[in-house]
Amino acid sequence: MRHPILAVVLTMITSTMVLPHAFSEDMANVQLGTNFEISANRTISIQPQGLMIQLVNVTDSRCPSDVTCVWAGQASIDLALQMNGKNNLLTLVSSAGNSSTKSVGIYVIHLVKVDPYPTSKKHLQLSDYIISLKVTANSPLKQFKAGIAAKDVTCMQGYTLVIKSNGGIPACVTPETASKLATRGWTLSVSTP
Repeated sequence: MRHPILAVVLTMITSTMVLPHAFSEDMANVQLGTNFEISANRTISIQPQGLMIQLVNVTDSRCPSDVTCVWAGQASIDLALQMNGKNNLLTLVSSAGNSSTKSVGIYVIHLVKVDPYPTSKKHLQLSDYIISLKVTANSPLKQFKAGIAAKDVTCMQGYTLVIKSNGGIPACVTPETASKLATRGWTLSVSTP
């Protein structure tokens, strides 16, 4: 490249345009695996992992409830994520009752619902929307294949991390199953939930 400094400056400007704001002071803590609601100017912190989520934008082309349309439309939700000190932008889409799910690192983020549903009489602003989400842990094997050490795999609340003695593959199981697997020599180590 002819101008490496120019490329670095343009990259910095572009990244600040994608995530132009800091995470808000209005923060709520939510447990991994539970449904929660997020709105504009509110940050959700997923506990105990520390993933932070903020609603950045909603693009809503859903057919208003008081109108007959040929196409049902869709709602596109932009979320700012902060994980391990890195900022990311994630887009989830709700279309005709089907909502998207995306995997980000060790997490799976599910779009549950977008409220309110539009009408032809009111133009909705970002501050009007309440988005229902659920964040779960990716499967232990997917976390492991993504480079997470077996001992650092995150399990959903109520599950125990076990590591297979033959091969070192992690699994998340109920505490009762973990104890049976340990008795049978299947596990190398067992964590407590």
